[in-house]
Amino acid sequence: MKFIFSTLLVVLIIASCAPGRQLTNLESNITQLYQQGNYNQVLSEYDRLEIMTRNSNDTISQAISILAGKAAWHAGFHDQTHRYFEKTEIWQNNPEVVLIKGKSYRQTGNQKQEYQHWINHIETVKQTDSHRDVMLRIFEIEESTGDYESALNTWSIIPDNQNPETMFKKLQVLEKTDKSDEALELSGKILAEDPNFEPAKFWKARFYYEKAENWYQDEMTKYNRNPNYTTYAYLRRELRLISADFRTSRDLFVELHEMQPSNVTYMQYLRNIYRRLEMRPEAARMEQLINNAND
Repeated sequence: MKFIFSTLLVVLIIASCAPGRQLTNLESNITQLYQQGNYNQVLSEYDRLEIMTRNSNDTISQAISILAGKAAWHAGFHDQTHRYFEKTEIWQNNPEVVLIKGKSYRQTGNQKQEYQHWINHIETVKQTDSHRDVMLRIFEIEESTGDYESALNTWSIIPDNQNPETMFKKLQVLEKTDKSDEALELSGKILAEDPNFEPAKFWKARFYYEKAENWYQDEMTKYNRNPNYTTYAYLRRELRLISADFRTSRDLFVELHEMQPSNVTYMQYLRNIYRRLEMRPEAARMEQLINNAND
């Protein structure tokens, strides 16, 4: 009887040390460590699992590989997250993992892979609260790579795209595609939504300034080629129209200057506009402010 009991005990000990049992214990331990936030320890234990299964028929469960990838992300090992996730076939159906993979590509500077990842898995992303952020990121990548038409198409389907910051992103793309009329119209919509949205106000003020200044230079060049009574009369007519644009720009830059009194760029624009409008005292005052700011 004593012999039978001893034999049974040995069998139980051997069974507990069997690879399959050890695998189960390690996986259970990894789950607990992850729940406790011990992410580095999770990765160490996962390494043990890989060694254990390398020369056996046992496989690591996909759920554990997912945990290892998430642990790598939380531990800051962004370049390692993919190798854990790619050991599974289920990560593509896991919205949290899809987001982590995309963010990992961004953290490691793999913009091309990041972009393709978001495009491939956008339907899964739509299930998350990060849908809008990801769409904005797709837009930013398209804009930064010069794919402006795709960027404009993406902008049109970004959720909640009617806030000033998002609209201004579109305005910047419109400007780069020489769609100045659309950009000008959009700047008006932005300022109607938020009259104090400074980037749009500055863009609109600069737009009218550059339009007026370029127009002024063109007309002066034409007149100087053939100065006579007829060309002078034509020049005076055009200058009245040009002055209207300078005044529009002036009014916007006055508001900007009030918002940012120490902004030298705004002072310089105002000085130049006052000179064109022959507002000499105002131009001199701006010149003095610029000099004081540069001292």
